[in-house]
Amino acid sequence: MDTCPVVQAVSEIYGGNIYEDEECTARVIKIGGNDVVFDDASFYIMSKKMEYARLAVNPSLEILSNRYQLMHKASNYESLYKHIISQVFDKKYLYNQFIRLINLIGDIGELIVTKCNHAARSGHAINVSLPNIDLLPTVDVLIVEDPLILHQTINNIIDFITKINVNSLCKLPGNLHVDKIQPFAAPGLDMSTTIALGNPKTEEEYLGAIKSLVDHEIIVATYVREVESYHINAINTINKIFAKCDELITRLGAF
Repeated sequence: MDTCPVVQAVSEIYGGNIYEDEECTARVIKIGGNDVVFDDASFYIMSKKMEYARLAVNPSLEILSNRYQLMHKASNYESLYKHIISQVFDKKYLYNQFIRLINLIGDIGELIVTKCNHAARSGHAINVSLPNIDLLPTVDVLIVEDPLILHQTINNIIDFITKINVNSLCKLPGNLHVDKIQPFAAPGLDMSTTIALGNPKTEEEYLGAIKSLVDHEIIVATYVREVESYHINAINTINKIFAKCDELITRLGAF
């Protein structure tokens, strides 16, 4: 068996099926009509493995010391989770699609009000109901970090869309039903887990300390990858909501 750290890291990356797992097809999403591979957590894990492997190939006390000082030294899994989330997601994909959806819902509300005013001036009977939608403050940030809030928020939006009644303004083919997303079901991660930090002085001690930090990062990043997979489910559902919203806007526009 090859003991070279870089070879071993590459073997772990490919042997561990980080990219080509049984869910690989599920990690492609539609953004603006284009297919996008959504697997940034895997790249993060791979980069951490390779960073350590390169250090271990030719250890230097100065390089090891400098690298250790630059490493993100979280005190527990909660702070490490937030750090990795900020590195992996960084307001991409889910955040952008969610903001686009909220803006579209606002457009629908304005269009319905405009159509109601027009109908009232024309003497038409108006039978319209626009339900309330309750969203948490800074929900656009919270849904990226917390899959439980993501689950609640997307399903609240689905409830809002499906309960819109504009029968007196236009007729919709079928209904505005969208299947709700299921709760996040990945194994939990104890966010209170503490990360012990040493005071290395030798090359061996620095390598051990760095390896320990990297191991903790990979544990948390693997959990983040499960969150990322849930983001994919949410984005796929948001795309279905987009289709219903577009259908509603088209019908209202034809009134």
